[in-house]
Amino acid sequence: LYYTTRDVLTTQSYTRYPFQLSAGENMDIRLGASAPKFSDLTLDGILVRGTNAKMKFSGWEIAGVSGDSKRAVADKMNSSYTFTQKAYGVRSSIDFWGVAKVGINALRVTDDQNSLSTYEAVKPQDNILASLDSAISWDERRTTLSGEYAASLYYRDTTASEVDVAGIPGYIKRLLPIRLGMNYDSAYQLKLDSLLGPTRWLVRYRNIGPGFVSLGNVSLTNDLAELELRNSFQVRNFSFQGFYKGSNDNLAGIKETTTRQYQYGLNFAFPLSNFAYAALGLNSSAAKNNATGTAEVRDYVSDSFNLGLTSIRFNLGAMPSSLSVNYALVSYRDRNPLTTLPEYQNHTYSLDTAVNINSQLILGIGLGLSRRIDQGAFAGTTDFQNWRGRLDWRVREDRSAYAETLLISGNNSRATIATQKYSVRAGILQKLANQGTISLDLEHIRNRDGLAAANDFNESSASLKYRQEF
Repeated sequence: LYYTTRDVLTTQSYTRYPFQLSAGENMDIRLGASAPKFSDLTLDGILVRGTNAKMKFSGWEIAGVSGDSKRAVADKMNSSYTFTQKAYGVRSSIDFWGVAKVGINALRVTDDQNSLSTYEAVKPQDNILASLDSAISWDERRTTLSGEYAASLYYRDTTASEVDVAGIPGYIKRLLPIRLGMNYDSAYQLKLDSLLGPTRWLVRYRNIGPGFVSLGNVSLTNDLAELELRNSFQVRNFSFQGFYKGSNDNLAGIKETTTRQYQYGLNFAFPLSNFAYAALGLNSSAAKNNATGTAEVRDYVSDSFNLGLTSIRFNLGAMPSSLSVNYALVSYRDRNPLTTLPEYQNHTYSLDTAVNINSQLILGIGLGLSRRIDQGAFAGTTDFQNWRGRLDWRVREDRSAYAETLLISGNNSRATIATQKYSVRAGILQKLANQGTISLDLEHIRNRDGLAAANDFNESSASLKYRQEF
């Protein structure tokens, strides 16, 4: 149970009332708010308020979801309208002896046209998806090859006029009417995940058509061909992670420009004798299209560098303590000659320490500073500071509690930012004699905007969780 006083009718609800009943891997039933997943291309990451259930019978598994993914909102002051959006779906999969798996998914996400009395500013949508996914493993499951193919039918406006298309049977038109503005397209992906000794490789390619839409995965970008490579290994206390991701759009060749993007990174972690642990990261991303001489030119590079020292151990008097420090630099350059923000650098510093006062109390204190330096028409600096503290208390073997506070403040040299946010949290967890736990968390947030009092707010929230194992 999660309740907050910031839950107003002009936004999507923050309050959640989840209930979960599980029996190992054979049954999982969730009522209220949950985030179900069928597959990468259909349902993944949206919050559904309703029923989310999964049952497993030997090698056969079936899952279903039914509920609201959005509630109706009519914010006339900001001209923001949202229909009640409902999600219905089913997934069925069969596991063959633990080495192969085949699944089929069907999902519909649709707006309830009757949930708003007036909707001139927004049109009701409807989205029907179906997909087939499979996976095969070998070498004692150290290597897995998986893939998925999905098809999407999307109505951007279910009230749009119907179009009579010759050659389509009448029963199909009644079931799936042809309307102006509707899209039909497909998407597919292939993934290879392999563990070779201490090294792990991941290769993934996905192709998402320009007309493919999934309202069950709002983070999915259409009109995209993307290749991703990842490698990681760990030898004793030394670890490495590297990745590359490259993509391009305009798959159908109907846009005036084509944008190519890439990201890559190298990250290392290693011990410094018995003194501390070091982490080093180098990452870069860029995008460029073939537009020339217009504001539509996209040509930027963003590089980042991160260096951290963690688990620096020392004694504060008789109290064992640890310290972590971190520095990060982000450098951004936009090479579009018409941009008003050609370049900026962001420097971030953080320090955290933990002190074991005794066997029951641990005190944590942290400090963070960041400064962004902008060039161009909006040249200037923006500064943010945060101070944080936390006290963990092990009251006894079956009971623990904590309290923490956070203060964030920010301002800039152009006097367009002057904000302060203060929060305090506290909670307690109690283990029960019958293999259960119950916990209560409370939080209060006070937000103040020195330039716009309309953005000020106070928010109180409470979360109550109960877990019972049988």
